[in-house]
Amino acid sequence: MSIHLHACHSDQGWKWLVHGVQLFKRKPGELFLLGNTYIFLVLLLGMLLMPFGSIIMSLIIPLVSAGSMVASQQAFNNQRATPALLFSGLHLAYRKKLKPLLMLGLIFTAYLFLIWLMSRVLLGPQPSINFDAIKNNTVSSEELAHWVEYAQAQFFLNLVCSIPLLLAFWFAPSLVLWHNMSPIQALFSSSIAIWRNKVVFVVYGLAWLGLLMLFGFCLQLLSVLVGGQTILLIMAYILATSSLMGITIASYYPSYRAIFEGLPLGEPSKPSLP
Repeated sequence: MSIHLHACHSDQGWKWLVHGVQLFKRKPGELFLLGNTYIFLVLLLGMLLMPFGSIIMSLIIPLVSAGSMVASQQAFNNQRATPALLFSGLHLAYRKKLKPLLMLGLIFTAYLFLIWLMSRVLLGPQPSINFDAIKNNTVSSEELAHWVEYAQAQFFLNLVCSIPLLLAFWFAPSLVLWHNMSPIQALFSSSIAIWRNKVVFVVYGLAWLGLLMLFGFCLQLLSVLVGGQTILLIMAYILATSSLMGITIASYYPSYRAIFEGLPLGEPSKPSLP
């Protein structure tokens, strides 16, 4: 299916995030629940079901991302955005898109494995450290410094290598779902779309950085005010994380419609679900 890519003005990146915040203020309960559900999936599969949970999560990431786009569109059109929409790829109307979405998941997982393999080749095996020894202050400073140096190098290497992956997958699930593209076509089109609008996405990223700094400042201020109330801090962190995830979902669809549909923010879209 042929598509036309639109080049957006740089201030659109800021407007996408602002619209996401405004939409969250309009539908706080629905978007908070969406964000909380997404994070629960990540925690359940990625952490609680180790070691295979992280693999399962990476396989279904495109499926959930496509559902996030559908939920974002529903919220944008002032319709109900329920957590069930995260699995829109399982909807009967989209059943034929399930296989290419899972193929995207395989590609995503394979790329993550290559990143892990590259870090092992370039940095060597990860040094082991006894965290109980750190708590008891019995670990040597050289051993701790070596572990921290390796962790920092691995983090930055993974970050740099993940950028092409994130760019290629930003719109790919939506292009498979709504434009009947093959996984490879969707990855290519997503990469070209973001490259042509790279300044817009830089602005979008900087806007997000500012919002994260604001949330971080608020949490730091709260920690000073409540002192050692750990439970309150944990609850505040969960609320903040779920809210940020809800804002992310809310700002997701405006970027798609601006680039692939060329529609202004105020104009409603056609419903995605029958």
